[in-house]
Amino acid sequence: WFGNYVTCNGWRNLWLHESFASFAELLMIEKFYSDLTIGWKEYTINSALTSKRAIYAADTVNSHVLFDIPTTYSKSAMTLLMLRSEIGADAFQKGCRNILEKFGNGFASIDDACQCFEAAADTSLTDFFNRWIHGIGYPIYKITSDQKDADNVTITIKQTTSHPSVKFYPLHVTVRLTGGDNEKDV
Repeated sequence: WFGNYVTCNGWRNLWLHESFASFAELLMIEKFYSDLTIGWKEYTINSALTSKRAIYAADTVNSHVLFDIPTTYSKSAMTLLMLRSEIGADAFQKGCRNILEKFGNGFASIDDACQCFEAAADTSLTDFFNRWIHGIGYPIYKITSDQKDADNVTITIKQTTSHPSVKFYPLHVTVRLTGGDNEKDV
């Protein structure tokens, strides 16, 4: 994630290395090959959906578990993307800077990274990290709409989860309403 400047403080935290490396791929694609961004996200999301374990590696003996592409690379990179969206790009960048300054030429853990992002965003991220790093699975949405007339629509969003380790994923969901020449995000 930052080369050898900051390394993970054990195999359980391997995702720190690999998620930032995969996330850096996205940043490069966004900047230099923006037309490929959607394809990268689709590929990475589809890979992450096949993940069968938590990002935090409980099993540090089996290399096929540690270097599991859907989890260690894809799901963890998408989790960083969601974290950036959750706390904002500026706080995310500040959190990364905090990690570099505090743990440069040393070792960092998941708790260290969480604390650095919390300080940057001035908010608790414990629930976010518990759900996305220590939990298994992802949210599944069922979205329905009922348009009463030209000016009134009811949108219902129901969430279930793919694994019982996490009961609910609070996420910001933007709904874009379109009609005629008008668009509105709600």
